[in-house]
Amino acid sequence: MNNIMDTINKNLDNIEIQLSKGIADTINNAKKNVRRVSKQAEQLKDYLESKYPNGFNLENMLEVVVECIQYLSTVKKLSGQQKRQIIIDAILLLLDETNSGELEVYEPIIKSMIPATINTLVDVEKKKIKLNKAASSWKCCCC
Repeated sequence: MNNIMDTINKNLDNIEIQLSKGIADTINNAKKNVRRVSKQAEQLKDYLESKYPNGFNLENMLEVVVECIQYLSTVKKLSGQQKRQIIIDAILLLLDETNSGELEVYEPIIKSMIPATINTLVDVEKKKIKLNKAASSWKCCCC
């Protein structure tokens, strides 16, 4: 009977050690904010950090996206979809790595808006969306 109790205690100790190790690993992995991005996204993020040393806020978020598009416009070997993904990755990486201050509460919303903002700006640039349509001239037939 004593032998059975010793075996049960050893097994329970092993299970406890495994659970503790598993929990510790989970906590350590959660602390590491791992976002796998391309080298170009890292470079763009570094460029944004140098261009906006005080970070960015709601007022200049659109400016940051435009800056990213202009930064990648000279790169010819990447497709539009690749450039879009690099911009998204760089901005999300920057948001993850910096103290967002006032944006902290809005960060999930901002993160979800970034892809749509990029798509809209690209459509404007490709003239799929016209922002300043000339007002059609209305002529009065009684004049």
